[in-house]
Amino acid sequence: MLTAISGVFAEISDRMADRTVEVARSWQPDVVVHTPIGGAGPLAATLLSVPRSAAWVRVGTWGGLTHLTELVFRAMRPAFERHGLSGEPTALSPSSTHPPEHAGP
Repeated sequence: MLTAISGVFAEISDRMADRTVEVARSWQPDVVVHTPIGGAGPLAATLLSVPRSAAWVRVGTWGGLTHLTELVFRAMRPAFERHGLSGEPTALSPSSTHPPEHAGP
């Protein structure tokens, strides 16, 4: 099931990748904030050598989210290679978009 879901997110991210990179190169951001399972933002951040942060919205436990993200990045490998990158995107910079009382363990 996660493989099928990751394929959908990877396909959407791949379609966004080239334009996202183009905009990021012209804008030159200091940080790239993206959805947890999107692949275009991490691609742009890695290419520009800037930190990246996922905009988390806590709605429960994220048990399979890390694995899902890894599957999306694996499926996005052709997009990364198309832009001259190999391997995984840069590591996430810590951030939080939820109030402290909603923080998980």
